[in-house]
Amino acid sequence: PHHPTTPPPHHPTTPPPPPRYYDSMGGSGRDYIAGLKQYFKDEAKAKGKANWETIVDDWEVVLGSRNTPQQSNGSDCGVFMTRTADYLARDARLDFTQEDIEYFRRRMVYEIMSTSLLP
Repeated sequence: PHHPTTPPPHHPTTPPPPPRYYDSMGGSGRDYIAGLKQYFKDEAKAKGKANWETIVDDWEVVLGSRNTPQQSNGSDCGVFMTRTADYLARDARLDFTQEDIEYFRRRMVYEIMSTSLLP
């Protein structure tokens, strides 16, 4: 039962689009993508969406790492990840660099503390 003001859960009828893999350390992500594909196939089977299994098998995975800004250390992964997601969501060119990370850290703190996102 749902509360009258709560919408029912969303059950998509179309399969998700192929994944895009971005890695700021230059990795291929093939093992991660294989695991993700298997997860979607298992979920499709469990939910009786057999046609999704075929669609997932046909996914051509886009490896965006060669166009992803690269970090020069092992400690900025989270900042690179959130900035890459932000840029992609805004349909912006991935043109930031390691030199921008300190600014992005400060910006993220400001956005969190002010509870508002900057343009």
